Amino acid sequence: MVLQQHEAQLEQSATAWQLSQDVSEQPQAGHAEEEYTPNAIGKTVIQPLVSAYFPNARNQAPRMITMGQARQAWSAKTKPKIRNIEFLWDLEEPLPKIRSKHNVTIKAAVPKDRERLRKIVVEAYLPEWSWWVRQIGGKERARADLMSYVSEFMRDRKKRIFVAEQGEKIVGFCGAAKYNRGTGTIGYGVAVLPRFRRRGIGSILLRTALDWLKKSGVGLVTLEEATFGFENKDSPAVLLYKNLGGMIIRDQPLTRS
Repeated sequence: MVLQQHEAQLEQSATAWQLSQDVSEQPQAGHAEEEYTPNAIGKTVIQPLVSAYFPNARNQAPRMITMGQARQAWSAKTKPKIRNIEFLWDLEEPLPKIRSKHNVTIKAAVPKDRERLRKIVVEAYLPEWSWWVRQIGGKERARADLMSYVSEFMRDRKKRIFVAEQGEKIVGFCGAAKYNRGTGTIGYGVAVLPRFRRRGIGSILLRTALDWLKKSGVGLVTLEEATFGFENKDSPAVLLYKNLGGMIIRDQPLTRS
């Protein structure tokens, strides 16, 4: 009678384990509702399945899971959720003062700068935009997409690409466009190569773009494309935009494929 009660309890609460051929190293069954991190025996992962308890695991057909497959599945489960964020600047209001320790030159890009921009146009958005690069199909597709935007802004008189130069190298850039009725945009945000960040270069680029828009008669500025932040953490771009007077006007989850 006691044995029957014990078996009934196991059927209600335990979890069947997916094992390698060597079931002699079978772990203790756990509860399905507990937080689970994959464990491994050699190169084979032991993965729990929510089902009834099987007392004789040797009679079950084993299914093998590689460590790579387990990492991929676990990463998909735990990857951070992304927020789609839009900003607005009211240029009727004074812009915050900025501090910068940069030794770069800021200027409007000209056609001969196109090739130098091509070399850094993707890298300046990494690693924060790595997910977008993967989504679009890799670095070269991302480079083609971004260079299309750069070329458009360099052709149009109502648009500018501002670049930060250090010697012969472009280390960052920011686009700006003015439209009708006193409105404008910051095109594709601000991008700076990773090893040149935390020097105020992004702030100088954004301030230069906003000053040019204001002098052109623009009163309200938004982002040409929304930026992003993580579920519980702002990205560096979001912090930059906030510090330079940007107001969040939209903040919602972003659906990724």
